[in-house]
Amino acid sequence: MFLRNSKPDAVVPPAAAAATRNPASRADPPSILGNSLHVIGNLNSNGDIQIDGKVDGDIYSATLTVGESALVNGAIFGQHVRIAGTVNGEITAYSIELTETARVTGDMTHNSLSIKTGAYFQGISKQANADSLKNINVPKGAAVPAATVAAEETRQTAA
Repeated sequence: MFLRNSKPDAVVPPAAAAATRNPASRADPPSILGNSLHVIGNLNSNGDIQIDGKVDGDIYSATLTVGESALVNGAIFGQHVRIAGTVNGEITAYSIELTETARVTGDMTHNSLSIKTGAYFQGISKQANADSLKNINVPKGAAVPAATVAAEETRQTAA
């Protein structure tokens, strides 16, 4: 009456099972600033940030998403930046994407740029090669690659 499945259940290796239980082994989730949040000051992150609220200050993040309801008054530095909201300030990133709801007032320096129909952009767009964007000038106190810090310390001690 009850038929047993002829296929055995999948066996999960112990290491894979431990990885699913250990949050430190997974990638960090993005930091999300909700639409009711107003931040005054700079944001620095080695990870991803999603902004839906208001930020008055500079932002440094590996990947940054500025949501439709977001307002950023300050410079943005990062590797991949996606803008759907409003930005008043300079954007420096390897790749920049402006969605159809984006409103950007300020200059952009990038290697790759995508502007959807309907986006508003007032400023100067400067394409830079990938090598020049490896050491993006970030606000003081932001996380920078160790090689950049070592080179800076060497330059200071040599002077």
